[in-house]
Amino acid sequence: MASYVVRASISNGSDSLETWALELRSMVVSLLRQSFKRNAAMEAHFSTLASQLRRVRLPKCYALSDEGMTEIVKKLPLLEELDISFTNLSEDALEAIGRCCPRLKTLKYNTPVDTYVYDREAFAIAKTMPQLRYLEIGGNKLSNHGLRAILYGCPLLEYIDLRHCYKLDLSGSLGKMLREKIKEIRLPLNLGSNGPLFDLKAYMESELEHACQSYEFL
Repeated sequence: MASYVVRASISNGSDSLETWALELRSMVVSLLRQSFKRNAAMEAHFSTLASQLRRVRLPKCYALSDEGMTEIVKKLPLLEELDISFTNLSEDALEAIGRCCPRLKTLKYNTPVDTYVYDREAFAIAKTMPQLRYLEIGGNKLSNHGLRAILYGCPLLEYIDLRHCYKLDLSGSLGKMLREKIKEIRLPLNLGSNGPLFDLKAYMESELEHACQSYEFL
């Protein structure tokens, strides 16, 4: 198994984990862009390796656009796991991901809690990601219609995280259907042993379990 690994050390304890992670991610993107400009052969080589990529983690990449994500996933036909939590990506990017990554099994798309109902993202997942086994959509604005579409469109789904999805009403037939089809469920008000979904400190400490940011080629 070959892998690209970017290593960095924390110089002192005063820098926040959030700042460190964002600066590291920015550095990686900058270095790759500079390398591509200097060496077209390197860009071609990276594109070849990217075609074998199975896992990509891009949480909190706020500057990532739908168009940019679409171009990325065109080069990732073997992708199985994707984390795009806390980004500004919309249903357009989700549809592109589903079309370009037919083997996708894990999607993490947690979002900040909002107050209005919006099912388009759920419909995009349901329409284009039939191989999903694991889905995190905490904080999403989906209604019962969106969740029902996911349950029908993703028949292999085994785990779903719905924490902070406050527009759902699971007291009736939809709740029964959810319990029958899904093995493990995080309900809208179920914080479980992991604490609040959007606990930044816990999230960044989890990120720091790995001493580096890695992209795996299996």
